[in-house]
Amino acid sequence: MTFQNVPSQTPGSPQTIAPSQDNTIKGGHGDPQKDLTALEKWETDWQMQFHPQKCTVNSVTAKRTHISTDYKLHGHTLQTEKDSKYLGVTISSNLKWDNHIGNITNKANRTLGFLRRNMRGCNTMIRAKAYTTMVRPTLEYASTVWDPHTLASTYKIEKIQRRAARFAKKDYSSRDQGCVTNMIQS
Repeated sequence: MTFQNVPSQTPGSPQTIAPSQDNTIKGGHGDPQKDLTALEKWETDWQMQFHPQKCTVNSVTAKRTHISTDYKLHGHTLQTEKDSKYLGVTISSNLKWDNHIGNITNKANRTLGFLRRNMRGCNTMIRAKAYTTMVRPTLEYASTVWDPHTLASTYKIEKIQRRAARFAKKDYSSRDQGCVTNMIQS
């Protein structure tokens, strides 16, 4: 849930909440449960309904011990998640990006494997275009948010880029040090 102050929409209420187009809750009384109760009223006023089994809570904190609180929507206790996907980015409760990088590298590996199986007879230019069109955007999407700052994360991403260079250049036999770097530069 995301809470943010918005102008009042109901008479006599200092603040009200309303779901935004990206399905986060914006608004706030300072107490998330009060916001959920106000959300139930908003649903009734606008003849809408949220499915409580599809709603989850992701509490983001840097604290070592996390205070667990149950939130209810329509009498249903919302499930708490440690990781949640929001606009294609996996957000962890500790704001570390290891899970997100694991997700995107797995997806990029699957896509690269698909390209390898289905583009055996294609020339290097078409293979390079396929990589830049289908694999690279997966690795670069929202990278300004999660920019890898650990060596392990950087290594995971570079490993896929090196596999892609071998794929694009059709050179799987060279194992000399720096051979993939030479492929990328040529």
